Amino acid sequence: MKWSDHYWYKIPCMRARVEEIVSRAKGAASIVEVGCNEGFLSQALKEVGLNVTSVDNDPKMVGAAKNMFGIDVVRGDINALPFKDEEFDLAIGGEVLEHLLNPGAGLRELFRVAKKRVIISLPVGSYWLGEPTHQWGIGGAVIEHDRGLNENMVKKLLVLEFYKRGDPRGLRRDA
Repeated sequence: MKWSDHYWYKIPCMRARVEEIVSRAKGAASIVEVGCNEGFLSQALKEVGLNVTSVDNDPKMVGAAKNMFGIDVVRGDINALPFKDEEFDLAIGGEVLEHLLNPGAGLRELFRVAKKRVIISLPVGSYWLGEPTHQWGIGGAVIEHDRGLNENMVKKLLVLEFYKRGDPRGLRRDA
């Protein structure tokens, strides 16, 4: 299956999110996508020739990514990723931090395994109202998922990209 065959491709806000991340990821020699879900973003990255390692903690999503796209997903927890420091040029956490009780811990792990850049995206707005696994809000807006798969839904995506800089004082990150 191709990314364009996946049901999220037909939803403008999700297609825009994937296209934005793919555009920003171009040029990265190695990528880890953490919280890959069914693998649709990983598939879109692979379709433009990028080298992607996909990670998810949910066995159902690991199986879904394999069944839908033939992606071998590493089962792992974003709070303790099974990778070396700076193993990947780019780490991506797409719509995963809002599911964590401590999003700072997950974000720290993304930065730890990234050599150069980290991209995160967060859903902001009403999106699957009542979804119990979404823990956080931004600026008074609850981070949830849309009410359904229709064109009238309201959703904004926040895509942030961080670039690593060297510490001018020569301090180690773990100091």
